[in-house]
Amino acid sequence: MNKNQKGISIYLSVMVMTSILAIALGISAILVSQLKITKGLGDSVAAFYAADTGIERVIYAMQKENYMPFPGEEPCGLSFNCPPLPNGASYKIKVIQAGEISIIDVKGVYKSVNRSLRISFR
Repeated sequence: MNKNQKGISIYLSVMVMTSILAIALGISAILVSQLKITKGLGDSVAAFYAADTGIERVIYAMQKENYMPFPGEEPCGLSFNCPPLPNGASYKIKVIQAGEISIIDVKGVYKSVNRSLRISFR
């Protein structure tokens, strides 16, 4: 055995361990980012359904309570009941246009995610 070959096994094992560590860190970074995306997707769905609840509330009020929207109105701040939902989500309703064709915009909020729905009707 040569004097030049004595440290080669340590060098190789350090290189192999470094490669394994780099691969493990890369995989864990990908998994963490996927977990964040998945969590955000769940929050997005909750915000969307909060907006959908607001739309349903407007339709119910129009059919059962003879509510007629007018432009610029934000019903949640008036006599219109917009309570927070059991999961902590909320929604805000805004009448953009009223008349022959009415447009109502509803924004659902859950944690830091906002989703909006807009309906138009005659």
